[in-house]
Amino acid sequence: YALLDWRGLGTNKQKILELLNSTTLEIIKL
Repeated sequence: YALLDWRGLGTNKQKILELLNSTTLEIIKL
């Protein structure tokens, strides 16, 4: 779903990337 909204994120892309990365890391740790 992240890829679908990728074009509309604009300057928030970096923030979203960091959020997704941190979330993924947390999931992997679990």
